[in-house]
Amino acid sequence: MPHSILLVQYILLCSITLVYTIPMLTLVNNNHTGIKYPIILIPGLGGSQAYCKPKDVGSSFAPFNLWINFFHMLLPNKVFDYFRLQHDPYTYESHDSNECDVTFPGWGDTWSVEYLSQHISFEYFGSLVSELMKDKFYVRNFTMRGAPYDFRKSPDDNKQFVMKFKHLVEETYTNGLDRPVVLLGHSLGSLYTLYFLKNQTKHWKQKYIKSFLSVSAPLGGTVNALMSVTSGICT
Repeated sequence: MPHSILLVQYILLCSITLVYTIPMLTLVNNNHTGIKYPIILIPGLGGSQAYCKPKDVGSSFAPFNLWINFFHMLLPNKVFDYFRLQHDPYTYESHDSNECDVTFPGWGDTWSVEYLSQHISFEYFGSLVSELMKDKFYVRNFTMRGAPYDFRKSPDDNKQFVMKFKHLVEETYTNGLDRPVVLLGHSLGSLYTLYFLKNQTKHWKQKYIKSFLSVSAPLGGTVNALMSVTSGICT
């Protein structure tokens, strides 16, 4: 089975667990004051849309949806050519391949993590967002935010994330009437969130963070998932 299809199956199975975060969010919000808190969603591995602009075409060529794109899943070698990273042994940093510039759109908004393609069958955070929006306090790209990122990289290799995410938290805090923010991380997103929090001061966290909800976080590692994605072997 192509590796790209295996990864999609892995993401869809993991996303089922997001349904059970609604009771946890209810516990956070249902206190004796009735105060609601803004929230930021941090997706897991493969949990945000990705667009590709081939480097061998003119600048007028519009980027196309690479992840998730059913057509490209039928051509897994092409997906890997576009999606792979190149590692610089001198700077210890990674960058896009020579074939494609890959972007992860929708920073601060939720649309690119609600559905992973234009087809509703690839729903991710969609049901959770819809459920939260039943409360008028939660507004997309205002008090309910998304933090899509380059999930090909480890947190320490994605240095821009920490700076951007700190600004996003502070902005969401202001949007939410100066109320601290709930961080909801799923899978790899929990590791990104944990890495971020470890790099912030106690004073900053006490002011801006209400709680950190971690869903299906591989805090002890995830060797089996890595083997499935890289080799196609399901264990």
